[in-house]
Amino acid sequence: MNDLSNELKALKPKIELELVSAREKLRQASTEVSRLETLLETVSLQISAPEKKGETLLDAEPKQVRERPPRELVLRDGSVRSMKHWKDLVVEVCRSLVADGLLTAADCPISKVGSSEKLVTIGRPNPSHSYTSPTEIGSGLMVETHGSAWELWERACFIVRRVGGKPESFGIVR
Repeated sequence: MNDLSNELKALKPKIELELVSAREKLRQASTEVSRLETLLETVSLQISAPEKKGETLLDAEPKQVRERPPRELVLRDGSVRSMKHWKDLVVEVCRSLVADGLLTAADCPISKVGSSEKLVTIGRPNPSHSYTSPTEIGSGLMVETHGSAWELWERACFIVRRVGGKPESFGIVR
């Protein structure tokens, strides 16, 4: 019995070492599974995004006064936002820029050169400004959404360029 006890005592550290090794392999496998799942999701977004895009934000320029806005806006990450009105275009583009960290309070106020009209401000605009329809876009920022279809389309493109983005990175679905 003493020999069996000694053999078991000698075997115990080997089993413990094997258990530590197995746990480490399991942790590495779990990390690899997570990495592969993330990679698969990224690849899936890249595959589906071009099919949904078709046209870009630059192609959305309204040609007629009463032209309907695109039905959907495809964001840079491949997610889709439904649109009913032209103001939805500028709001969703700006919200996406805020979410991506491209549009921040440090960029504000945003206005066109030579114009006193503030397109994006921090918080509610001063009543003396010409804002007539400000909309919250996140992080305490507001965007002006009053304007014609062409003005709103042009505003969205201007803001994207102003923060260093490219309008063609956004897709549209008519």
